[in-house]
Amino acid sequence: MKQKISILLLIVLVFSTNLYAQRQRQRDRGVKVCGEYTYVVPANISREQARRIAVERAREQAIVDKFGRNVTISSSTVVRNENEQSSIRLLSLGNSEMRGEWLEDIGTPTFYEFFERNEQVVKVTNVCGNAVEIREAGIDFTAKTLRNGRTLSDESVDFRDGNDIYLWFRSPRDGYLAVYLVDDNIETAYCLLPYMNDNTGRGAKKIKGGKDYVFFSKKHAEPYEIPIMDEYVLTAEKPIEHNHLFIIFSPNEFTKANDAPANQDLLPRQLSYDDFRKWLATNRAWGRGLSYQTILLGIRK
Repeated sequence: MKQKISILLLIVLVFSTNLYAQRQRQRDRGVKVCGEYTYVVPANISREQARRIAVERAREQAIVDKFGRNVTISSSTVVRNENEQSSIRLLSLGNSEMRGEWLEDIGTPTFYEFFERNEQVVKVTNVCGNAVEIREAGIDFTAKTLRNGRTLSDESVDFRDGNDIYLWFRSPRDGYLAVYLVDDNIETAYCLLPYMNDNTGRGAKKIKGGKDYVFFSKKHAEPYEIPIMDEYVLTAEKPIEHNHLFIIFSPNEFTKANDAPANQDLLPRQLSYDDFRKWLATNRAWGRGLSYQTILLGIRK
């Protein structure tokens, strides 16, 4: 009798393990979602950039349709060109976070470009991919980019070729931080924090809650950080380029993405944008408490 019970328990254990592994594989792959979006293009946005924005918003709509939002939000991208100066602003009302994350694309989107009421319009359909549900609420931290200065009065998302960039950060609680810059031109994610020569491990930067930080600045660094600190300058080869800064925070310790040294010694560690996005989505989906913000940067030559 004891032997039969042991065999039965072993069968149940194996079944449970296989079921858990199957669910884990399914969750890693996510579920298929599809969306579409019609984008009215501002005058100073290029055709390539307009297509990217339309696809990103179609992805967001597909995720919201499938998983919903924590709070409804109204948001828009505004690009202005005054006196030959370009400015980019992301405007939002309310506080919201989508309950899902895009893992990977499936198939090829279809684009339609036309004019309506003297305005250029880009419509994209068949934007499909795998997405996963996010069940944990994020931490409401604050992050701002600073141009050529280290105080909040230097906050800006508009840069010129050769400008210094700093990051001001504050979290309401202790945790861990990583920062990546995504170059839209080559779809590569560069790890800005932890620093290149930080040999303390592959973990994120430890943060103390309620403290104001200015990163990429030796003036604000701890003494032990000064020898390994990286200071960054933004560059542009085209008349105007756009990069996305990802600020990723968690109250729980986490391992940064599996990036690798760049071919050039002066460049930060890097990985493809697709691999970076999958890493971010997978970690958020598995309840590790990761939350993030993105800041769209415009760099003029």
